[in-house]
Amino acid sequence: MQVSKAFRCAFPGGLRDDQVSSMRRWADLHCAQSSIFRDDLGNVVLVGLKDEFRTSASFARTIRTALRRYCIDVPLRGRWCSLITLREAMSVCATDCGQRGTARDTPAAARTEDVAVDEDIRIVTLR
Repeated sequence: MQVSKAFRCAFPGGLRDDQVSSMRRWADLHCAQSSIFRDDLGNVVLVGLKDEFRTSASFARTIRTALRRYCIDVPLRGRWCSLITLREAMSVCATDCGQRGTARDTPAAARTEDVAVDEDIRIVTLR
Protein backbone atom coordinates (compact mmCIF):
# COMPACT_ATOMS: atom_id res chain seq x y z
CA MET A 1 0.00 0.00 0.00
CA GLN A 2 1.44 3.36 -1.04
CA VAL A 3 1.23 6.34 1.28
CA SER A 4 2.27 9.97 1.01
CA LYS A 5 1.73 13.30 2.70
CA ALA A 6 0.97 14.96 -0.66
CA PHE A 7 -1.96 14.54 -3.04
CA ARG A 8 -3.33 15.90 -6.31
CA CYS A 9 -7.05 16.03 -7.13
CA ALA A 10 -8.43 16.90 -10.56
CA PHE A 11 -12.05 18.05 -10.70
CA PRO A 12 -14.09 18.45 -13.91
CA GLY A 13 -14.26 21.94 -15.41
CA GLY A 14 -17.80 22.62 -14.25
CA LEU A 15 -16.79 24.24 -10.94
CA ARG A 16 -17.82 27.86 -10.52
CA ASP A 17 -15.45 30.48 -9.10
CA ASP A 18 -17.34 30.62 -5.77
CA GLN A 19 -16.97 26.84 -5.43
CA VAL A 20 -13.26 27.10 -6.16
CA SER A 21 -12.87 29.80 -3.51
CA SER A 22 -14.73 27.56 -1.02
CA MET A 23 -12.29 24.74 -1.76
CA ARG A 24 -9.37 27.16 -1.40
CA ARG A 25 -10.69 28.21 2.00
CA TRP A 26 -11.00 24.55 3.05
CA ALA A 27 -7.47 23.79 1.84
CA ASP A 28 -6.06 26.80 3.71
CA LEU A 29 -7.64 25.51 6.92
CA HIS A 30 -6.85 21.80 6.56
CA CYS A 31 -3.60 21.50 4.60
CA ALA A 32 -0.07 22.47 5.59
CA GLN A 33 0.49 23.72 2.03
CA SER A 34 -1.98 23.87 -0.83
CA SER A 35 -2.58 25.24 -4.28
CA ILE A 36 -5.74 25.38 -6.39
CA PHE A 37 -5.63 26.34 -10.05
CA ARG A 38 -7.30 25.68 -13.40
CA ASP A 39 -5.38 23.65 -15.96
CA ASP A 40 -5.33 24.30 -19.72
CA LEU A 41 -8.59 22.36 -20.20
CA GLY A 42 -10.44 24.37 -17.53
CA ASN A 43 -10.37 21.57 -14.95
CA VAL A 44 -9.74 22.58 -11.35
CA VAL A 45 -6.67 20.99 -9.75
CA LEU A 46 -6.08 20.87 -5.99
CA VAL A 47 -2.58 20.05 -4.77
CA GLY A 48 -2.21 19.63 -1.04
CA LEU A 49 0.23 18.61 1.64
CA LYS A 50 -0.98 17.17 4.94
CA ASP A 51 0.89 16.47 8.18
CA GLU A 52 0.45 12.68 8.15
CA PHE A 53 1.14 9.91 5.67
CA ARG A 54 -2.11 8.70 4.10
CA THR A 55 -3.33 6.56 1.24
CA SER A 56 -4.97 7.88 -1.90
CA ALA A 57 -8.32 6.46 -0.74
CA SER A 58 -8.02 8.33 2.56
CA PHE A 59 -7.37 11.63 0.77
CA ALA A 60 -10.29 10.92 -1.59
CA ARG A 61 -12.68 10.34 1.34
CA THR A 62 -11.53 13.57 2.99
CA ILE A 63 -12.01 15.61 -0.19
CA ARG A 64 -15.43 14.04 -0.89
CA THR A 65 -16.54 14.99 2.63
CA ALA A 66 -15.31 18.56 2.17
CA LEU A 67 -17.13 18.85 -1.16
CA ARG A 68 -20.33 17.54 0.43
CA ARG A 69 -20.06 20.02 3.33
CA TYR A 70 -19.65 22.93 0.92
CA CYS A 71 -22.58 21.65 -1.21
CA ILE A 72 -20.36 21.20 -4.25
CA ASP A 73 -21.79 18.48 -6.47
CA VAL A 74 -19.01 17.16 -8.71
CA PRO A 75 -19.17 13.85 -10.60
CA LEU A 76 -15.98 12.12 -9.49
CA ARG A 77 -15.12 8.97 -11.42
CA GLY A 78 -11.92 7.05 -12.03
CA ARG A 79 -8.57 8.22 -10.67
CA TRP A 80 -9.36 11.81 -9.74
CA CYS A 81 -7.24 11.76 -6.56
CA SER A 82 -3.67 10.52 -6.66
CA LEU A 83 -0.58 10.58 -4.49
CA ILE A 84 2.33 12.77 -5.48
CA THR A 85 5.80 13.28 -4.06
CA LEU A 86 6.53 15.85 -1.38
CA ARG A 87 8.93 17.61 -3.75
CA GLU A 88 6.25 17.95 -6.44
CA ALA A 89 3.70 19.34 -3.95
CA MET A 90 6.16 21.84 -2.49
CA SER A 91 7.16 22.96 -5.97
CA VAL A 92 3.56 23.59 -7.04
CA CYS A 93 2.65 25.29 -3.76
CA ALA A 94 5.76 27.47 -3.80
CA THR A 95 5.00 28.64 -7.32
CA ASP A 96 1.41 29.42 -6.34
CA CYS A 97 2.48 31.32 -3.20
CA GLY A 98 5.00 33.29 -5.22
CA GLN A 99 2.40 34.31 -7.78
CA ARG A 100 0.06 35.64 -5.12
CA GLY A 101 2.89 37.26 -3.17
CA THR A 102 2.04 35.61 0.12
CA ALA A 103 3.85 33.35 2.52
CA ARG A 104 0.79 31.64 3.93
CA ASP A 105 2.45 28.95 5.99
CA THR A 106 5.57 30.77 7.10
CA PRO A 107 5.25 31.99 10.69
CA ALA A 108 5.12 35.78 10.98
CA ALA A 109 8.32 35.85 13.02
CA ALA A 110 10.17 33.90 10.32
CA ARG A 111 9.33 36.47 7.64
CA THR A 112 11.79 38.97 9.07
CA GLU A 113 15.45 38.64 8.20
CA ASP A 114 17.00 39.07 11.66
CA VAL A 115 15.16 36.44 13.68
CA ALA A 116 16.95 34.19 16.14
CA VAL A 117 15.90 30.62 15.47
CA ASP A 118 16.25 27.68 17.89
CA GLU A 119 18.60 24.92 16.80
CA ASP A 120 15.72 22.40 16.75
CA ILE A 121 13.56 24.44 14.37
CA ARG A 122 14.39 24.67 10.70
CA ILE A 123 12.51 27.25 8.63
CA VAL A 124 12.87 27.14 4.86
CA THR A 125 11.73 30.30 3.11
CA LEU A 126 10.21 29.62 -0.31
CA ARG A 127 10.78 32.43 -2.79
